Amino acid sequence: MSGGRGLGGWICILGLTLVGSIAAPAGAQTASDPGRIPAQRLRPAMDREGILVLESGTLAAPGNWDAALWLSYERDPLVLYLDDGSRGGKLVQDRVDADLVASMVFLEWFELGLATRLTLYQGRPSEAPVAPGGLPPLAAFGVGDVRLSPKLRIVSEARYGFGLAGILHLTLPTGLSHSHLGDIGLTATPELAVTKSIEAFTLTANLGYLLRGRYEVFDLLVDDEIHWRLGARWRADNGPLYLDVALTGALSAMEWFSRRNTTPVEMLLGGGYALDANVELFGGLGMGLTRGYANPAYRIFVGVRYGVRRSDRDGDGIEDRIDRCVDVPEDRDGFEDRDGCPDPDNDGDGVLDVKDRCPDLAGAPENAGCPDVDTDGDGVLDRNDGCPKVAEDRDGFEDEDGCPDTDNDRDGLTDAKDACPNEAGPAETKGCPETDSDGDGLYDGQDRCPEEAGPKENEGCPDTDQDGDGIVDRLDACPTKVEDLDGFEDEDGCPDADNDGDGITDALDRCPMEEGIPENRGCPDRDSDGDGIVDRLDNCPNEPGVKENFGCKKKQLVVIRKDKLEILEKVYFASGKAKIRRRSYPLLDNVARVLKEHPEIEKVIIEGHTDSRGSDAYNKRLSQRRADAVRAYLIRKGIDPARLEAIGYGEERPVASNETKEGRERNRRVEFRIPGGATTEVIEGETIELPSDTVQSHPLPRPGTPAGGAQGTAQGGPKGEEEGGAKERTPEAGERAPE
Repeated sequence: MSGGRGLGGWICILGLTLVGSIAAPAGAQTASDPGRIPAQRLRPAMDREGILVLESGTLAAPGNWDAALWLSYERDPLVLYLDDGSRGGKLVQDRVDADLVASMVFLEWFELGLATRLTLYQGRPSEAPVAPGGLPPLAAFGVGDVRLSPKLRIVSEARYGFGLAGILHLTLPTGLSHSHLGDIGLTATPELAVTKSIEAFTLTANLGYLLRGRYEVFDLLVDDEIHWRLGARWRADNGPLYLDVALTGALSAMEWFSRRNTTPVEMLLGGGYALDANVELFGGLGMGLTRGYANPAYRIFVGVRYGVRRSDRDGDGIEDRIDRCVDVPEDRDGFEDRDGCPDPDNDGDGVLDVKDRCPDLAGAPENAGCPDVDTDGDGVLDRNDGCPKVAEDRDGFEDEDGCPDTDNDRDGLTDAKDACPNEAGPAETKGCPETDSDGDGLYDGQDRCPEEAGPKENEGCPDTDQDGDGIVDRLDACPTKVEDLDGFEDEDGCPDADNDGDGITDALDRCPMEEGIPENRGCPDRDSDGDGIVDRLDNCPNEPGVKENFGCKKKQLVVIRKDKLEILEKVYFASGKAKIRRRSYPLLDNVARVLKEHPEIEKVIIEGHTDSRGSDAYNKRLSQRRADAVRAYLIRKGIDPARLEAIGYGEERPVASNETKEGRERNRRVEFRIPGGATTEVIEGETIELPSDTVQSHPLPRPGTPAGGAQGTAQGGPKGEEEGGAKERTPEAGERAPE
């Protein structure tokens, strides 16, 4: 083991040294000799695990070795194409090569391969006007470069389900570089190979990087390349015959796809046949798919491989390295045949396959190894079922035979219609003997309550009324719930919490027999005056008006909102007093008219608010007196006192900062709040737009928190200096409430 690792280490050190020597030149050399261009890209796999030109990601067992001879013919292997796609001429037209490849596995993780090429013949057309003055002579025979390929296993396929290996291909310039027989210097190709086996298929992929000296010949740049290869092999049941397919290609590592003459792609098809465990014949053909250099128009190859493989001690055709039972042959019955172990009982049911009628399906010994089935699903297995396709009726009468018994007592009445299926009786008594235990005129077979007398309408049971709503249970659709007896479907015995089905319970519905909307407390929206504005939002519901005046003919100073009556002007008071100024009478008259027109607004809370000047107690009293004054005014205008409540909040609920004159003026206000308001601000699906000469309302902040927005329900009337605040100018007549 230690010796093997030492060998691998020395080879890696040698490879790294060579890589360094190759990568050292920095600039491209310009060469006018076209003979320096290598003409062959075929690189045979170094062992039989490989697929044509793809190296396998797996390793054979230590001690195994392979040697192969490839004979190949290529047509037009080297045709010079310029970068613009035009053809420059054929440098090599025909070529015959013999490749010798050998490899040996030294350790479970290390393999070493060696290869060389012998060119048996190559030729070009006599007229090949590629270079000025003609081309140098072409050697028809010669030896190519020698390739050394150490391979290290990284991931074991047996353990992880796929194989991964690293390979370093090193070539020594032993060929004649002026006759296309080899490279002009050392090359190195570090490469990764991955392999995955799936049933009869083996899939392999290679990815490598070719390091070489850089030089140019005419319009062709020969430089480092990225190599890629994809391949698949099919071999049935580890048999002697296999078929291969591969796709290989390369591209310039420095310029990628920028030059068409440096991107060769070739497809290969092949196959092989193993004469015995050691000797294998193979062959195939390839076709160039692009115009990259050293990519032939087509190639044909044949070969022979000889190798020493580990033995197959049990002779089952599965190598011992993958045979889990090396001394016991596989039974080859199509069930897990690739593991090398016989499976005498494939389905594991305890019945040997030779006696098992269903060897791949677990079953019972009593059923000759086949699974027990119950075709009719009656719980009686078919092998015990007298009627395997007709389900047993499971009624406690001879259920074990698997056959249904439709008339247990054989009285001529099927059990489905027989009230006494196990006692014979006439059809008149539903199959029961003729007895009437409770004397209610119904035979016991007809009587649901044979021990209690009851009417025939109740099938012989006494009438009951569990919920006491006066509807007997047999007629009561809800026998445990009391009918609400409100004149709506009272005969069914079920309470109807929402008669009109509008989602509002009758207890809260002002129109319980008419479908309505929550915003109108269960009543339907109406438009009494036909002006297109529903009554609940119409200040004048009985007088046609216009939308701009909220349903009235005249301009309105009040707007019905969801939770308040919004006033579009201030309520003005005498300074520091609770006396309402005359200029606010039209506004309050408008409020009174709206309340009269809308009796459904059952409650309005009149709120009085002040700014922060003066003491808290004084402000509270002043705001209460002013709210009371507004309430008294509305009562004088005919509004029911029970509908009005006055609350003075003083300075507790500002809507703006009290630090500014404008803020204090906004905080002095009266508001008309509708508790639990049921109106909305929508008319026919759109929000009412206030006229341009009115002040828009804004939502109130939380109590105690100043708000920056304008408030259209501001109360007028500055406090006088005697209430503790600096006296401010009272707005003149005709001025609009501040925004």
